[in-house]
Amino acid sequence: MEQRLDTSIIFQPVQPDLREVEKLLSEVSAVPSPQLSAMLSHIFRSGGKRLRPTITLLSGHLFHYQPDVIIPAAAAVEILHTATLVHDDVIDNSPRRRGQATINHLWGNDIAILLGDYLITAAEELAARTNNIKTPELLAQTIMAITRAEIEEDFNHFNLNKTREQYYRQINDKTAALFAAAVTAGAILGKASRDEIIRLQTYARNLGMAFQIMDDILDFIGTEEELGKPVGADLRQGTITLPVILFLEQHPGDDSLQNLCEQHNNVALLQAALQQVATSSAITECSHIAQDYCGRAKQALGTLPDGDYRQALTAITEIVMAH
Repeated sequence: MEQRLDTSIIFQPVQPDLREVEKLLSEVSAVPSPQLSAMLSHIFRSGGKRLRPTITLLSGHLFHYQPDVIIPAAAAVEILHTATLVHDDVIDNSPRRRGQATINHLWGNDIAILLGDYLITAAEELAARTNNIKTPELLAQTIMAITRAEIEEDFNHFNLNKTREQYYRQINDKTAALFAAAVTAGAILGKASRDEIIRLQTYARNLGMAFQIMDDILDFIGTEEELGKPVGADLRQGTITLPVILFLEQHPGDDSLQNLCEQHNNVALLQAALQQVATSSAITECSHIAQDYCGRAKQALGTLPDGDYRQALTAITEIVMAH
């Protein structure tokens, strides 16, 4: 779910706030247990772009910005995102993320699962500091959506009959839901109107869909340096993404992916399947679909207050499409 984004253009309007978010993340890491503290410090210094808390801060600044509640909400969003990555790495048995060793690789799966659970609880505790019941409620609903998507995805490993509709539903829950939570938290705590919140949610849902589609494209055409993990990791795990679905629609008689599903540990078959999908028109079609989602995201911002914060939100859609 991670992409290498040049987000300096969107960070600038909220740099002071992001420093406060980092302080809260450091506080979360400052626990009496040296082992837990080491794991928390490791995971928070892993080089994440802080894109989701930035969205929370930007959306809050569009309205009545209250740092004492919006900054904890932004930190909670980042911690929840981190928890999902820790759990993802256990599910996928990933040895690296963002170019460094994963928690499960260093400390084992059992500890990684417990750390992910700890992070979810820490996120909810920070959300409760906003003194607005809607914030922890929002995070709880997001956790449910992400878990629902992960369960459905697990039951569909190596399922070449997976449809576009199933894929869109899964990434809506798996990725877009957290983008929506990020923007909604800032808007609610910034006292935005119902219509303004709906517009921002529309923006975030479409942005999240585009982000995940572009991430899935990179799994075929990116480099290990860009991804921070091996190319083709999704296909190796049997995760059927949009490039594969479109490739199968375009090449119904091709049996390369079926062969891989039957012998998914065969490196030669994996490389052949990756090459076929990567050089097909499915990649271009995926990019066009992501572009369409970004267009809808931009359109949703149209009547919101203009200025640096809205421009930064718009810039995120352009950055996503540039990678």
